[in-house]
Amino acid sequence: MIRRLAGAALVLLLAAACTNSDPKPAPTPTSTLSARSPAAVENAVAALAETLRTDLGATQPLSDEQPRAQACGDEDDGPFNVFVSYQLPLPTAEHRAALQRLRDHWTTAGWTTVTYRPFADTRAELTGVNPDDYGVRILSGNPPTVLALQITTPCYRHE
Repeated sequence: MIRRLAGAALVLLLAAACTNSDPKPAPTPTSTLSARSPAAVENAVAALAETLRTDLGATQPLSDEQPRAQACGDEDDGPFNVFVSYQLPLPTAEHRAALQRLRDHWTTAGWTTVTYRPFADTRAELTGVNPDDYGVRILSGNPPTVLALQITTPCYRHE
């Protein structure tokens, strides 16, 4: 009796696996991405970098780097993200205090995966993800006369 029930259950399971009542294909990962124009995302990244410069207490401007869109995959016209890496002059003695202040601000402002890591010398590193899902890494240079500021966005569909 148990063998017969197990056999019947296997037949039903196989029959269910072979039929597909939903003729639509499964959504591709790009169908779940937000649509934005590369220029809009590049502007948002530049604005975030300027806000972070101010929050760190830096009085000198960011380096001349410009945010740039890049393909997330193999297709040039497919999904894209934006990446930029700036250098920010800040006195060595201010690195740790500035990054600790920013860490405290991020945790109260809804940033996630915020991690502060001091090194054996005067250098330190701060990483986090803002509410727009932009990844940010700020790292003392070596020698620590500048902070390296890196921002990476999630992938977007072209608008």
